[in-house]
Amino acid sequence: MRVLAVDNDSALLTEIQSYLGRSPQLFTVRVTNNGHVAARALQEFQPHVALLNPAMPAPAGLALCRRINAAVQANRTRVIALVQRSDQQVISSAREYGIALCLNRAASLETIRYEIWRLAEELQKLESRATRSSRSSNYMATRAASHHATPPRAQTE
Repeated sequence: MRVLAVDNDSALLTEIQSYLGRSPQLFTVRVTNNGHVAARALQEFQPHVALLNPAMPAPAGLALCRRINAAVQANRTRVIALVQRSDQQVISSAREYGIALCLNRAASLETIRYEIWRLAEELQKLESRATRSSRSSNYMATRAASHHATPPRAQTE
């Protein structure tokens, strides 16, 4: 599972990368404290989950949340915002910015790991349903097309 962590707190980024990096078979982690790098990583890395600080200076923060939200249909990234309790504006408008979950910045690394895993599983279930639905639609369309493509039988007298 691909995780992108974006924050201007380098110590927190190091902790997240180190903690998630203990499970390389589960997590591929990229971290950055730069909004421009994060924007490029969204396209190139296509993370399943983005952990970010919405209070970062532009072009990160809420602008980056909007960018992820705009591209959510293409890459299906889930956003976890790491917020202070005082970030009531972000918390109250989380859905508007495409934020799936707000976590207190003081949350334990185990809590962060659990929520990343939970959101990624949710995403995989959605993708699995979409794939099954697409296969079913393709099957029905193929069947309908073949039914209509069969020439009518000539009537014999």
